[in-house]
Parts: sequence; structure tokens; C-alpha cells
Amino acid sequence: MYGEHWSKWVVRLPFLFHTRLMTFPPRLCQHRWSPVAGMVGFRNAVGNEPLSNWQTGDYEQIAFGRGSSGFLVINNEDGNWSTTFSTGLPDGTYCDVCAGPKNGANCAGNTYTIVDGDFTATIPGRTAIAMHIQALATSADSIMPVQAKLRPASHGIRSSKGA
Repeated sequence: MYGEHWSKWVVRLPFLFHTRLMTFPPRLCQHRWSPVAGMVGFRNAVGNEPLSNWQTGDYEQIAFGRGSSGFLVINNEDGNWSTTFSTGLPDGTYCDVCAGPKNGANCAGNTYTIVDGDFTATIPGRTAIAMHIQALATSADSIMPVQAKLRPASHGIRSSKGA
């Protein structure tokens, strides 16, 4: 009744269960991407801190702080943005969490040193950087990487042992 087409699917079923292709459309686990995980850590670190230290460059360039807990720079222009940013962050060397979350003493991307609340940097076009107080590059203390905190998706399958 189903012919050769059906037999090809039956043979592939074990593969499909292990690759999460049984969901339609297939799942894209963006929450596991390093930049997304790093920015979740940024949001957790800054909490409800007020907007501060608003700065603009050209048409598509903004930078702002979240109290004394975090600072974000977005350059949506094609060219570089070179300037000195006033952050409100305590002095120290910070990891760029847009590149990914800090893991122990290791940064996923570049580091930026803040002195007297300021730092000078060149931000390439179409990129962003973010720093927060829990991502000091000079400290081995860090929050657990976001990926490790996530529960695997159940895909609608419930265990008979209970939650």
C-alpha cells in the first residue's frame, strides 16, 4: 500500500528520534547559541537597573548602561565606531558577553578594560559588545553558563515516572 517510500521512512525512524527532526518544522535551538546565552547572562546580571549613560554615534549606533551593572554598545552601521564610552561600571577588565558567556576565568570573546568608568574601543560595523559585573575577566568567579541550566525539551513526551 505504501510501497518503497514508506520503507525508507521506517528505516530512518531511529535516526529521526535522535536528531529532533520529528518536530515540524525542525527545532532551531537558538537558546544554545553562544551570543544568545551570553546576552541571557547580561539580562540576568542587570536585572531592573535603570537605563543610564546613553550615547549615540551616527544614525545606527547606540550605547547605554543599565545602572552600574552592565553596558551595551550596538553598531548597526557598515563602518567602525571608534570612541571613548562612559559606562558607569566599576573599574576592571570585562568579557564581551555578546561573543558568549564567561566560563570560569575564560572569556568567549574580547576583553575591555574600564578605568574611571570609561573605555576606548573600535566596534566593527554590524556588531555589538556587552559587559556586566558578573563577567569580570580578572576573576574566576562566574555564573554557570546558561546552556548547562537548560532542561532538554521533552517534545511532548512525558515520563511514566512523573515529573
